[in-house]
Amino acid sequence: CLANVKTNFFKFIGKRLTRIYVPYFLIAIIIFLSNRDYSLSSFIELFFPMNHYHFIASIVLLYFIWYPVQYLINRMNKMSYVLLFATILFNVLSFYLIIDNSTYSLSSHFNVFELSIYLSLMIVGAILKQHSELFKNHLTITIISLITSVLLFTGYALFSKLYLANRFLIFKCYLSFFFVLSLSVLLISLENKLIDMKIISFIASITLEMYLVQFIIIDAFVMEKFPVRFIFGVLCIIGMAYILKNISNFLINLPNRIKLLKKENIPSE
Repeated sequence: CLANVKTNFFKFIGKRLTRIYVPYFLIAIIIFLSNRDYSLSSFIELFFPMNHYHFIASIVLLYFIWYPVQYLINRMNKMSYVLLFATILFNVLSFYLIIDNSTYSLSSHFNVFELSIYLSLMIVGAILKQHSELFKNHLTITIISLITSVLLFTGYALFSKLYLANRFLIFKCYLSFFFVLSLSVLLISLENKLIDMKIISFIASITLEMYLVQFIIIDAFVMEKFPVRFIFGVLCIIGMAYILKNISNFLINLPNRIKLLKKENIPSE
């Protein structure tokens, strides 16, 4: 659980980097070879993607940042709220002082603005984890969070279509922020009902792989019409993500399997 890490820093980082980079490399190397761009910048992009797969770079940095953050949250009372306020303040300041608002677009490339949003959501997740019992099995909270989630999602979709939407990107970002917050409360309130739903556990287990394969699949179905594009695209993304997850798990567990085989082949005295 990321809300309260039990292992030391090196084990935590090693496990997370392995989980991220093995499936990422499988996809990135294919793209690297197919593009036939063997420049130094493309090679660096393999290890620390700043553009197409910039979310991978964000995840890697966030894990390094998160370990001391969760340490403070779990050992100092109210520290989570102080850190959340500081992160949001940094987020707003970075948008106006660091980001070039004339050219910036959401999720276009790696930047500190989006990184701080992700970090604030992780802190919110830790806070919700600490107080999860307050939300579980409460019908009123379920209904309110469901209605709020629908309204925020609708508001985000409508606002995005406005001509002036790009001039108020920070508002757009916080619409999505509060949507994720509301949706998280909804899922916590339904936790006991959803925990036995295998489809949710299955999708949750391949979210990283779905992110990695989605761009390839979406490009493949770009000429198809809706809803054919959507239905087959989603099915292909899930299928390819499942295959990628199994290949990654095989490669991750391969060293341990080799060690086990060597031990089994050592003759007993």
